[in-house]
Amino acid sequence: MQNSILVSCTVVSYNSEKTIIETLDSIKAQTYQNIELIVSDDCSTDNTVEVCRAWIEKNKDRFSRVKLITSDHNTGVSGNGNRAIAECRGEWRKGIAADDIMLPNCIEDFMRYVKDHPEAMWISSYIRRYNETFEDNNCVKRKCVISRSFFDLDAKDQLKKLAINTLIYAPSLFFNTGFLKSIGYDTKYLHEDLPFYVNALERGFKCHFIDKETTCYRIHESLSNTSQRLFNYNNLKEFRRFRTERLFKYLSKRQIRGTLYLWKIEDLIEKVGLNKRTILMNFIYHRLLALYSKVYG
Repeated sequence: MQNSILVSCTVVSYNSEKTIIETLDSIKAQTYQNIELIVSDDCSTDNTVEVCRAWIEKNKDRFSRVKLITSDHNTGVSGNGNRAIAECRGEWRKGIAADDIMLPNCIEDFMRYVKDHPEAMWISSYIRRYNETFEDNNCVKRKCVISRSFFDLDAKDQLKKLAINTLIYAPSLFFNTGFLKSIGYDTKYLHEDLPFYVNALERGFKCHFIDKETTCYRIHESLSNTSQRLFNYNNLKEFRRFRTERLFKYLSKRQIRGTLYLWKIEDLIEKVGLNKRTILMNFIYHRLLALYSKVYG
């Protein structure tokens, strides 16, 4: 391998001035050397772009190529992601949000895997989860994976499992760039990850897995997650719309009824004001999700 293959690192940002330097520093610190850096900003209203420009000017010699993309209007995560991948020239692509970081061996570990598994087009891994900041005492869990056995399945069975529960951590993913561009992100939906998973699996491409930690994920107040609540309700409703439109056809009538029951319980939790990440509610809610997956998965 010898770092000869170009890998594209894409960073998608929106109002990320407080966190993006950590993200960029983690890319700079990669043990793998042949990297191009692409930052795509979705019309931030803070100083994200200025912060990026200053960092790039100081560190551009570390990379084979650097590209900063800006937009004059906000297009959402899917549109921003599509702009970033359109600029990729590398054979492989590692994407990361502007509030997460890569561990130093991230790209090297993935490249070792794809060298031995030429059939792999997209690969997941373990991640670490942190509350707010990446200090050791804020680490919620190491070697996080939702279901290790999921990745032993073929594409057809992965799709059936995905129809019940999103079993892939988006921050961990590593893609063949040509494969990624051939599918792209569906701008019909607010979120880019689950629609991509379904499109890839429907085409027969299973998601692979490496037994390595590659990425650190920050839990904080954002569109997709929150450190204060059990779930982001608006985010949850958008996922429900996609599941209804695209995934219910893979479920039995019994599984659909179970899913609708779960949604009613989540609605009640939100309505009565119990959507708080207390120790008790966190335990109850995640036990509920585990039971749902066991009974209907």
